[in-house]
Parts: sequence; structure tokens; C-alpha cells
Amino acid sequence: MAYHFSLFAIILVVGCATNDDTPDLGMAGASVVTIVDVDGGLSPGGDKSLLQAVSTNSDAQFLSELFDYATEYFPERSWNNFGPDSQYRQIVFASLGRKVELKSWHPIYETNANVVAASYGLTGLDGQSRDEFLVKDDQDYVQKRTAFDEIEVRLRKRFGL
Repeated sequence: MAYHFSLFAIILVVGCATNDDTPDLGMAGASVVTIVDVDGGLSPGGDKSLLQAVSTNSDAQFLSELFDYATEYFPERSWNNFGPDSQYRQIVFASLGRKVELKSWHPIYETNANVVAASYGLTGLDGQSRDEFLVKDDQDYVQKRTAFDEIEVRLRKRFGL
């Protein structure tokens, strides 16, 4: 069975950037948000920015609240939930010197209705619904998946994407 994956990227720069006009990942006043589908294969196709936007400083408060939400589920401020040589969605946001970096393959591979990204890897649903499967999976893992999705939804809603 052949799979087709599209590359998707969102990059938002909020506030100011460094002297060379590159985002400073929020470490010196700028706020940065990125959502990108990454091809981590042996011959990656490269990541492309499909959208870049600049917003106002009022977004720093939103990102601060989102940081607090994220650290409830990801106290380490990072999550790497993908297998070797796989594709995954990466969400990075940084503001006021604080940064969160989350990576998960579930948004990519679950575009196939017969696949689920379980706590132990990708597997077939074998006639179950994804919800039925996840109820039986590790609930800490399921909560992290849900938080990842919620963070993405909030970022898209806030920035009109």
C-alpha cells in the first residue's frame, strides 16, 4: 500500500527578531510559533515554509497561557513521539524566554483511517474505531496526544489558520 503525505508548515513570528532578521526562538523578546510536518526519512524531502506571518505583541500573553497549559502535560517542555526514519508533526512555540517543542507522528500517519499511533508504535485498527483502541491504550500517552492536538487547535484558532 502506498502512502501519500503532504508537507505542511506554518511559521509565525511575533514581536521582534535578532539583528540578522532571523527569529530568536523567544529568548530575547521575540515570540515564535512553528507547526511543520517533517520528513525524517533517510532521504528527507526537505521542509518548506508554506506560510509566514507577523503578529502583534499582544500574542505574548496568549503564548504564556499556552505555555502553562503545555507544561501541565509536558513538564520537560518537549515530547518526541515518533519512530525512526518517520514523518512527524512538530510544534514549537517560544515567548518570553520559554520554549516548548513537541513532535508526534500521530497527526501524519492517522490520516490513514486504518492506522493508529499507539503508545508502543504504529499499528492497524483491525476493525476497531480509533477511540475504541485508545481507551485501551496507556492513558498517560493518550492524554499527551490529546494535549498535543489541543495546542495545535489553539494556535490555529488564535492565528486564523
